[in-house]
Amino acid sequence: MMNSIDLANFAIVVSGLVISVLGLLLAFSFRQTNRESRTFFLFFFLLLVGYTGSATICQLAGTAFLSKVSLFTNSLFSSLLIPAITLYLLHCAGKSWRHNPLLALVIALWTVYFVLLVVTQFTTCIYYYTPDNVYHRGPWYPLLLIPPVLLMLADIIGLYCCRGSLAPRQRTAFLIYFVVPFVCMLVQMFFFGLLLIVLGTTVAVLFMFFFLVIDQVEQSFRQQQEIAYQQASIMVLQMRPHFIYNTLMSIYSLCNQDPQKARQVTMDFTNYLRKNFNAVASEKNIPFSAELEHTRAYLAV
Repeated sequence: MMNSIDLANFAIVVSGLVISVLGLLLAFSFRQTNRESRTFFLFFFLLLVGYTGSATICQLAGTAFLSKVSLFTNSLFSSLLIPAITLYLLHCAGKSWRHNPLLALVIALWTVYFVLLVVTQFTTCIYYYTPDNVYHRGPWYPLLLIPPVLLMLADIIGLYCCRGSLAPRQRTAFLIYFVVPFVCMLVQMFFFGLLLIVLGTTVAVLFMFFFLVIDQVEQSFRQQQEIAYQQASIMVLQMRPHFIYNTLMSIYSLCNQDPQKARQVTMDFTNYLRKNFNAVASEKNIPFSAELEHTRAYLAV
């Protein structure tokens, strides 16, 4: 029979699993992001599914062995999220991951954590399960928490150092991911019981995903606008010499045949060129009245 804490934890891990699967489906189906970001989020949400899935199994495990295995995989998947986000932070900031001090520090801290996690499986100093499947913390349990805390702090410092190379929405997205799980982890360290870190991590990742996707969609939209504007400008430049040549030759012929008409065509042509140049140089929408005058000048010529 589950008590209130067990029920709350079960609801938390199931909610985290549902959010992770939803994020994975969104990352798989959303095509507006670039290839690197899409690959990262697919991999990241897969890690998150493994993390929340193993946490769910841990809550349902009926034997000490299954609980121990699921807790190990849960801790492993959660720790792998940090080097992954570090790599993506460096990518978004335009930094090389080769010989990068932040990545080297993160990998070193993660290695220490992994070694402690493996050692834990063969001792009772950090945590252990009794034969009747009851979890206990050992006297050295705080030692296992030091590397994750340092990992989160290292990424927060890295975000601060890379802030100038990130867009405002990117800074907000990474800050949400680093701060929310970090606070949940600190709370869980001192108030053992609720699995706040699971829910905090999944919600933070989902928010980060939406913030970064919105930022990339806006960048893509701006690039498409710039490309369309450049293409329109090139088309105008390509057509203008031919049109100008024909018009000038017509005016030249009219100078002898009908000087009055030649003056009128010259005036219409000047008006057309002025409207055309103003339209190309303007970054705002052209008023309908200006478009109408432009069209009339063109038809007159």
